[in-house]
Amino acid sequence: SKTSIVVTRPSQQNIHICKQLSSQGATPIAFPCIEISPLLNVDTLTLESLLPTCELIIFISSNAVQYGLKIIPDLAKRISASCQFAAIGASTAQTLLNNGFDNILVPAKGFDS
Repeated sequence: SKTSIVVTRPSQQNIHICKQLSSQGATPIAFPCIEISPLLNVDTLTLESLLPTCELIIFISSNAVQYGLKIIPDLAKRISASCQFAAIGASTAQTLLNNGFDNILVPAKGFDS
């Protein structure tokens, strides 16, 4: 008998995971439990004024990178040269790399917030 697996990731991530599970012979059950969307009413003026003083900016997910860069698309130009970026896991680090950031701190294990 096939193994059934309930996939609770957000809808946009659920599709890829379900396809992978199906290709491995499992029966995925798509059941997204959260929805990830951009923040509304972000005080971008305050955020932008703080960026030059930041020493470390931590991204907790690939979604945080994607939505954060929509709020401040020119983030790399707004920070000091000594500012360091950190990612909670390898996927988040890869999303930062894909968006032109390098020298990213990422833990070797324990990829959770």
